Amino acid sequence: GAQVVEGGDLVFGITMSGMSDEDVTVNWSMTLNGSAEAGDLTSPIVYSGSVVIPAGSTTGQITIPTFDDSLFEGGVGSYEDLSMTLTSASGADLGATTTVSGLIEDNEGTPVVNLDEVQGVGAQIVEGGDLVFGITMSGTSDEDVTVNWSMTLNGSAEAGDLTSPIVYSGSVVIPAGSTTGQITIPTFDDSLFEGGVGSYEDLSMTLTSASGADLGATTTVSGLIEDNEGTPVVNLDEVQ
Repeated sequence: GAQVVEGGDLVFGITMSGMSDEDVTVNWSMTLNGSAEAGDLTSPIVYSGSVVIPAGSTTGQITIPTFDDSLFEGGVGSYEDLSMTLTSASGADLGATTTVSGLIEDNEGTPVVNLDEVQGVGAQIVEGGDLVFGITMSGTSDEDVTVNWSMTLNGSAEAGDLTSPIVYSGSVVIPAGSTTGQITIPTFDDSLFEGGVGSYEDLSMTLTSASGADLGATTTVSGLIEDNEGTPVVNLDEVQ
């Protein structure tokens, strides 16, 4: 019965088979019995009302304003639906077509996920702590988004620098309505001198794929593990 891009008005037309010499009142009711929700409409929401078709006229219309949110709901070409029903009329009879659908088209682009980074570094920690890589999505979605990741020891960091058992890949779920997630890699506090404070060993974190979102430009970053041992000291052995 009506179709619009979110933010516009759903306009349902009413047509009468012939003119009357008196005003005709048509009562209507809107029902959110499809995928559309209250948040898709402009507040305050009017769920029922009446339309007066003036004497001598044959048409009227019902207008339902929709809300342009920032939520990804499938993107362009995806619709959420509701129902419009003519419930009764005064001065006319109801015809065969008294219930139709209203379609609200989403207008958001597919959200994009990126790893947070500063000059290529996504996480930094002193050994023994957790490397925490942040994931940021460009906009919210009405469904959970799953982001898959892979860690690679392709720098100076080795397996012994991480807490066992080492997890080299996994997935992060960004819940519906949220825009952030994180990947946690525990590191191991060994007793090995590896350059001391201010010296780092590095590894790579990569976003490999996503379900419900696209990958952005920043999909690979470094993780830096800082040594915490002091410089070793040498002495001659001696007795008394």
